[in-house]
This record gives sequence, C-alpha cells and structure tokens, in this order.
Amino acid sequence: MGIAAREGEGDTNIVEIGLVTLELPLEVVKGLHDVVQKHLNVQGSEEKKVLEKKIAVYRALASKMKAVDDIVVQKFASQIKPEHLVTLVRLSQGNGLYKKVMKNLSRQSAQQFKMDYEDYNAISEHQACVYMEHVVPYIKKAVQDKKRIMAQEVPNN
Repeated sequence: MGIAAREGEGDTNIVEIGLVTLELPLEVVKGLHDVVQKHLNVQGSEEKKVLEKKIAVYRALASKMKAVDDIVVQKFASQIKPEHLVTLVRLSQGNGLYKKVMKNLSRQSAQQFKMDYEDYNAISEHQACVYMEHVVPYIKKAVQDKKRIMAQEVPNN
C-alpha cells in the first residue's frame, strides 16, 4: 500500500493511503508524523535490545564450543556454510574455537576456512543472528549424535 502526501489548498495537506484520500490540517499531519516517528524509535530501541540479547546468547554458545569434542566440531563444520562457520568462530571469545576448527578440518578445507575467515571480516549483528539461527540446529544434531554414540559404546552390565 502506497502512502503519499502533498500540500493542498490553504492550510490543508492531502494524504493518500492506498485508495483513501484524506484532507488534513497541517497540525494534524505534524501530530501524525510525530506519533509515527515516536513509534518507530520505540520499536527500534526494543529491537536493538532483543538483538543485543541474542548476540550475547550466541556469543556464549560460541565460546562454549571450544570445549566440545572434536568429533562434534568435525560433524557440524562440514555441514554448514563457510559464512556461518566464520560467524560462529568470530562470535567466540579468544582464538580457541578458531584453532579447534582449523585442527578438525582437512588441510584443503582449513586453507579455505582461513581465506573465508579473512574475507568475512565485516558482518552486521542482524546478519550474525540470522547465520547463527541456521547454525544452532546443526550443533544440536551433532551433539545428539555424539550422545547417541557414547550411549552405544557404554557396555551394559
């Protein structure tokens, strides 16, 4: 739906919202503008808080990935896109996860990951959240597979 505004005759302004045309005094248009602007600012600050909270959760998850078994890292690292893996590693604190990923990739994949890591050096917080939403299911599945394998390896007494 398109919204258009233009000056009318005298003190009025004409606001067109889709098929509806409103002829409004200037004070009403200014008030409408202020209400919309205020709503957008409030919504923007709430979204920013939610985004910051998500980033903090994903950063904690990424940092915990340093302690995950090598088998789990091998499994999910080969299944996700390079930009997703780079985002996960960049979100982790320190370079422990970077080293773990490099150790668990083949030589060729490690070289490619190193190049991707250097190339994907600027990413928005919003895009990082989108990427991490794609990564989390792979991590969960790899951890579940590891638990299942460990349960099978435990001898029954």
